[in-house]
Amino acid sequence: MVSYNDKITLINYFRSVAERELCSIVRSTHDYRKQASKINTVIKDQKDCTIDEMLQTARHSRWSNEYVLDCVLHITYASYVVMLEFRNKVWPYEYMAFARRIGELWEPFCKETFSYPVKKLRLINPPDFDEVQEDIKRNFEEYLPDQYEKACTGQIVTNGDFAVFILLGDFQSDWETQYQKAEKYFFSLFES
Repeated sequence: MVSYNDKITLINYFRSVAERELCSIVRSTHDYRKQASKINTVIKDQKDCTIDEMLQTARHSRWSNEYVLDCVLHITYASYVVMLEFRNKVWPYEYMAFARRIGELWEPFCKETFSYPVKKLRLINPPDFDEVQEDIKRNFEEYLPDQYEKACTGQIVTNGDFAVFILLGDFQSDWETQYQKAEKYFFSLFES
């Protein structure tokens, strides 16, 4: 492989690999799900090998981080195009299955920029949502013991990137209705 950032060359390369393996995969099983899984694995493995080969060349030739990322994104993109194409050959996509698959591929594609950053990055792992919720309740118990019972019955409501912790003043009287009203008010803030 000479050009790691030429889409047409890369797509043709992955197509030739997939075409070479497709016949044996189709002969090995008549289950279209297994065929799809096997062709996806072949293309993914070839993508990984191609990236490894490119990284060796990059180290030897002292390529810039920006050029390495460009190559990784081109290789990944080309492999995804061929993966979708050949999966469709053995198991035709329905529109919702296709949309779901695009979403599944989009996330790892975006994450490549973190695996091969142009500049030095410090990755931060987000906290577990359930742990954060429990931590809030523990803090209430420690710092506001008289409010702890309310904190235990509190609910976290989310909308996109926003979250609110709902606590009720008088939770003894019809608190479910109170929560519903508070939740409704929170969601109303996002209406146009």
